Amino acid sequence: MAFPGGGGVQEAEELIVKADKKLKGGFMTAVFGSGNKKEEACDLLTEAANKFKIAKLWARCGGCHKRVAEVQLELNDKFAAAASFQAAFQAYKQDDGASGTAVECLNQAIELHINNGRFTQAAKFHKEAGELFEKELNYAKAVEHFQQGGEYYKTEDQTSSANQCFLRVAVLSAELQNYSMAIDVFEQVASSSLDVALLKWSVKVRACARHPCIWPIHLHAFP
Repeated sequence: MAFPGGGGVQEAEELIVKADKKLKGGFMTAVFGSGNKKEEACDLLTEAANKFKIAKLWARCGGCHKRVAEVQLELNDKFAAAASFQAAFQAYKQDDGASGTAVECLNQAIELHINNGRFTQAAKFHKEAGELFEKELNYAKAVEHFQQGGEYYKTEDQTSSANQCFLRVAVLSAELQNYSMAIDVFEQVASSSLDVALLKWSVKVRACARHPCIWPIHLHAFP
């Protein structure tokens, strides 16, 4: 069977086999500990992930990064695990059939960053999840992630980044015909940023609440 990427993919498969052997260990590992073996396995799996990336086999690439993250959690290296879950997300989201797994990995990264007090990074990841769901037209889930991302940015006094997330909440809420939510968010962002133009959008959404059919026209014009 021919693989996309040729020899590089075959090398990646061989690296995974080597990593599996490291992780299985044996009597000596049981006696003296498995830390070094697990670290070596992580290096092998990361190398395999990079080869799958070159071959554009995104699900296989993501799977390797995900396994690395899980092993790093066993080693209690939470910072590294968060980065590996993020790498898994970046790979999985390139695969049209793996968006669910992509978000699962991102949620793992978010939880680790929150536990480590890294709210800005958690906010960034929520924003990325929101963008993925928006692309898939799952506006309800997108709103959840943009809202949470905005809240975390706000916690870190990053008003501009928070407002970018909140504006997506407003626009997508209007798409879902939740006009009261859209109006509230437009007005809150306008108040915090002293942006008069956003108050005009609040007025437009109020009009759309009475005449929903005109919202797509306004949405097209939103910056």
